[in-house]
Amino acid sequence: MTCMTLLFFACAGSPTPPDSTDSVSLDSEDTSSLDTQDTGPVLEAGTVTGQVLGPDGDPATATVTLCHGSCKFADTDSEGRFAFDGVVPQNYAIHVGTFGAEPDWADLLVFVDVAEGEQLALEAPLAMARVGERTLVESAGEVEVAEGLWLDADPAAVTLPFGTDTFELAGGAPASMPAGLPDGEVLALWYLSPFDATHEPGMGFRARNDWGLAPGTEVTLMAASYLDYAWQPAGTALVSDDGEELSGGDVRHVSTLLVMAP
Repeated sequence: MTCMTLLFFACAGSPTPPDSTDSVSLDSEDTSSLDTQDTGPVLEAGTVTGQVLGPDGDPATATVTLCHGSCKFADTDSEGRFAFDGVVPQNYAIHVGTFGAEPDWADLLVFVDVAEGEQLALEAPLAMARVGERTLVESAGEVEVAEGLWLDADPAAVTLPFGTDTFELAGGAPASMPAGLPDGEVLALWYLSPFDATHEPGMGFRARNDWGLAPGTEVTLMAASYLDYAWQPAGTALVSDDGEELSGGDVRHVSTLLVMAP
């Protein structure tokens, strides 16, 4: 069972209704005060719809969860589409996983904000990716996580997700950018594994400069935090004097990792 599975069970539970015998008798003076109690406005719920594509670009069979405190679950249909209704206005984490059905697919985590009564249709599909070869991290040092990406990891600094016994670091990049990314230009995106692990202090970052950035250019790194339902800063990285690579970083969340253009 993965950490996300545990989280889902924890966040999906509904409050236990009060027992009918746990009532309190009120006299007429007490009940009259309840008539004027202001319960506040009732916010109009909205909907969230979208599509999941597999690493090959075809519609994917997957489970999508929409979470903030509690979670809604939806399985994709034959076209990879999903829908949530009764969505109250706030920000949400969208997680897509296959729960072992596709063991080489990385978990996807992005975020959306839903306004009151909004019928939110995600403009871009949620594009999945395959992770590359998994590297068992047994001592501190740099690990090639995906082509052109290295992270400086330490097994003594990592907290693994529930049900995971070894720190096997890997990553993969989708064929297209998914919906739910922060504002600004995203230069690169990777899904990291083991999903929902944390690393304190953060991992160092090094990447090949595939974007032609000038020497000395500084970029911002962002990582998806499931517990915060938001993108969190993951440090910055500078282009080397020879222009070949970027280095820096403070990557604390093993999830979706972004390089943002300056």
